[in-house]
Amino acid sequence: MAAYDSEGTFDGAAYVLGMNRKTFSKLWRDLIGASPPRSCSRPKKKPIADEGLHKVAFISDLHFGSRYQCLDELNDFIRVAKRRDVNALVCLGDLSDGLKMHQDMEHEQFLHKPKDILNYIVDNYPKGFDTNVFITGNHDFSLQKAGCMNLGQAVAEERDDLVFLGHDTGLVTLGGGLEVYLHHGTGGCAEVRSKRQQDIAVKFACLRKGDVPHAMVTGHCHTENVIPQYMGMLSLSLGCFQRQTPYLESRLLAPDVSGMILTYQVIDDKLTNPALEFIRYDP
Repeated sequence: MAAYDSEGTFDGAAYVLGMNRKTFSKLWRDLIGASPPRSCSRPKKKPIADEGLHKVAFISDLHFGSRYQCLDELNDFIRVAKRRDVNALVCLGDLSDGLKMHQDMEHEQFLHKPKDILNYIVDNYPKGFDTNVFITGNHDFSLQKAGCMNLGQAVAEERDDLVFLGHDTGLVTLGGGLEVYLHHGTGGCAEVRSKRQQDIAVKFACLRKGDVPHAMVTGHCHTENVIPQYMGMLSLSLGCFQRQTPYLESRLLAPDVSGMILTYQVIDDKLTNPALEFIRYDP
């Protein structure tokens, strides 16, 4: 029985024991008192690591309309994700470069009209995922501040494969029951990359009175960072798909051009064996 349980097939068990099938059949009848299984192809039990395995791709800060956008790199990342059988895509905001975010910004852009920005996003935002969700960021909100449109709602109305979770923050449950808090944010980013993540996590955990999801993912700062466990959550900061602009260079800020693929399991409502891979490109 031990050999059969180990190998999962009658023939395999006979081979391990150094017997032919006929000899093993006789031994089986003597020990078990019944005829051996008719099928010799009983599947092996899958190891725990193969059960309930899920993948999700995260992107952030696309800044469509910027002369420094990285559309080719974004499309390459999407191809990589699909080749790896990722069927869920989550975006952390700033789909657009927005309007008049700082002085002389229009010289860094090739899209200046709200309708052109909307159409460009609708045409170029990644397609072909079973789950495709996003929040908007501060650059996207500049269109609403100017009295033009709620960009997130407008994009979702034009693309029925997209789900808009809200401006700046959102909560989403992904395959296998993975709960993720999404946060874009505003303002400057601390030199110590983890500080902003820690501050957000503390405020969010207090707001939820400790009832936190499995993971927290942030955008806005254009830099990668991972805190394996903080305030009960896996905490991730994402790179972007925009090269260094003159505005960023003047502030000595260098972006990480990248997307991230998370492979994970949720077992007994716990995030188990998360594996992170940042797919990086030259800025």
